[in-house]
Amino acid sequence: MAGRQGTYKFGGYFDTGRFADQMLQHFGRVTELDAFVRGNWTADTDRNQIVYAVDGGFALQGPFGRAGDVPGLGAACA
Repeated sequence: MAGRQGTYKFGGYFDTGRFADQMLQHFGRVTELDAFVRGNWTADTDRNQIVYAVDGGFALQGPFGRAGDVPGLGAACA
């Protein structure tokens, strides 16, 4: 992005662990919509570059009828 200051990053994440189901809404037999919100902060402002951070996102499991597909979208502010 020419002319704009800042840092822009794009990445991905893959987890092989098994976790408890945290489904918010059930749209059918295969499709699930998951969401998360997380916040953290510290009082140690003389030791940490990031004093506060908030992030959140959505993940849709099985949008095309295949349970193994999970596209997601997230955002963070620090």
